[in-house]
Amino acid sequence: MTSLFTSKRPYITPFFAFSLSRFLPPPPPVVMSKGPTSRDGAPRIRRGTSCIPCRQKKMKCDAEKPICSSCLRAKIPAQCHYKPFKLKSRILILQEKAEKLEKQVAVEKKVARIKSLRATVKVKTKLVEHRPESVPANPQPRSEETNGDCWQLEPARHSSSPVSVLSATLSHISTDGNSCFPPDHIHTPAALCIRSPMGGWWMYPDEEPPMAISNTLIDVFLHYRSHAGFDLDPSTFWALTSRLRARHAKHDPCVLNAMYLIGCFFHPAFRHYQQHFLSRTRRSLMNWASRGGEPEETLGFIEGNALLACYYYFNGRMLEGLNHAGIAIQFSIACKLHVLCPPWTSESYLVPRNLTQEELNHRVRIWWMVFALDRSTLIAMGVPSSVPDEEIKTVWLTPSPYFLDGEVSENTDTVLSLYEGRGACLVHTDIPSTMRVKALALFERSSRIGAMSADPAYWDIFCRTDEAVVQFLYSLPSIHDPRGLNDQLIVPLHGINPFIVVPRFLAYGAMIRLHDPLARLGQDKSRARCLEAATATVKLIQEIEGLDLSNYLNVLTGFAWQSAYSVYSRELEAIDKTHRDARAPILQGLRAINSASEKLAQGFPAPSGRSAGPPAVTQS
Repeated sequence: MTSLFTSKRPYITPFFAFSLSRFLPPPPPVVMSKGPTSRDGAPRIRRGTSCIPCRQKKMKCDAEKPICSSCLRAKIPAQCHYKPFKLKSRILILQEKAEKLEKQVAVEKKVARIKSLRATVKVKTKLVEHRPESVPANPQPRSEETNGDCWQLEPARHSSSPVSVLSATLSHISTDGNSCFPPDHIHTPAALCIRSPMGGWWMYPDEEPPMAISNTLIDVFLHYRSHAGFDLDPSTFWALTSRLRARHAKHDPCVLNAMYLIGCFFHPAFRHYQQHFLSRTRRSLMNWASRGGEPEETLGFIEGNALLACYYYFNGRMLEGLNHAGIAIQFSIACKLHVLCPPWTSESYLVPRNLTQEELNHRVRIWWMVFALDRSTLIAMGVPSSVPDEEIKTVWLTPSPYFLDGEVSENTDTVLSLYEGRGACLVHTDIPSTMRVKALALFERSSRIGAMSADPAYWDIFCRTDEAVVQFLYSLPSIHDPRGLNDQLIVPLHGINPFIVVPRFLAYGAMIRLHDPLARLGQDKSRARCLEAATATVKLIQEIEGLDLSNYLNVLTGFAWQSAYSVYSRELEAIDKTHRDARAPILQGLRAINSASEKLAQGFPAPSGRSAGPPAVTQS
């Protein structure tokens, strides 16, 4: 018994427990909770049902409405409002995931279909190119192939206008005998059914576009080649294009892709290809630079940078164009292209030695193309020239019975020869491309030295330049001279030669820019020279009015028109308002220049040299 009372753990027998149960209080009732509770026993509210102040301050909220207890204790009852979360059910989340996966599967199927179409288009193009003589000229595709997603190319009727290709799309490709596509070099498919306008070639950097697209872009570039200084006869141009497409010509991608790019810019139906061909052109140039470049690839690298610079200028991207123009001129100097003169030796290790007359003509043509680009940049942007006239020794291209684009001869005349009185500025026997480059050189030099200078040697340079411009204008052929034209251009242009119109505009602008500073100071002779050149400019504008010369008139023509505009504006201010008879021809000339400048500015986002017309233009 002692152990029962001395034990620390009480021990109650079942008998005592039964006998004492009547004297103990009843146990508390068990209350079932309706939901989870917090640590202090308060019921936990659902997620997202607390009020906004409690969420922001991270306070415990009981979600009592209209005001919770926490907001009452914090004395902010006015701020207590509820905005529950928009919770998504599990079924809705799974449905969204399923839709996302279905879209991914559709994209994969589309990519697989494009790859299969690429192979189909490649096979069909080869079949059409190598069509035997027995196949009719205008085959019709079968009905099962011309379904809704088919893009059919049909031959267009030949148009006598040289600009008809600008309004043609892939469904209008010229295939008749009078077409500008030479049958000996390029065979344009007469009818081609492509199941996708883009095909699959655009997904692969090294894949050539279909022959239909390639021929159309090259043809557009041929019509606008003078804008980029790419002066080649059409037959020579297509022969060059055939070599560019040859697989063994490694430097060709730079030039060919740049041609495609400029063709896309001037053709409205292909402008959505510009980004693709721009990437291809830049990639080909970077590939040449990354691997160091081989000697025979350097000339293509120079031409590619020059054409890409022209494209950037056309789009108004002046800094990018300036960058690539600088690359072209610096590599040309490194290759000694600016000192190509008799005796014909090559001291440059970047390009191989001259081998044939054709290769020598090609290098001289590249130099004058880069020279024109450099001088155009100087005129438009006011940057200093990369190479002065005194360092240039490359000779001019002269007429040749063997080369339609001219050839080099033993004549050593170059840029400085224009101002030495040796007859180099007499251009009555020159080819159109040489006329244009000489006129551009005179225009740039007149713009540069037109500013007054206290140097005694200034007047000697001024007189030499003035004499060169006068002799150039005196010997320049008539605008009806047929040199450089073919039968397809004489009829639509009414016998006017656009290859002579541009040099004449530049020469008039050179005369004005050379004498304009003296005319502003009141020098009567210079004032008469400026007024005479401005009047000749207006007459020439009125003579070509109504003709579509957008293929030939470049941005520099607008700068020459601007010079004539400033002369006429100054004369209009000098004439008294009461002399209406004297003011009428000047107002008419200002309107003509303004109208021509507006048409020129429509083709180029970059400034075209047009100045806004003053209020005097609208006066009567």
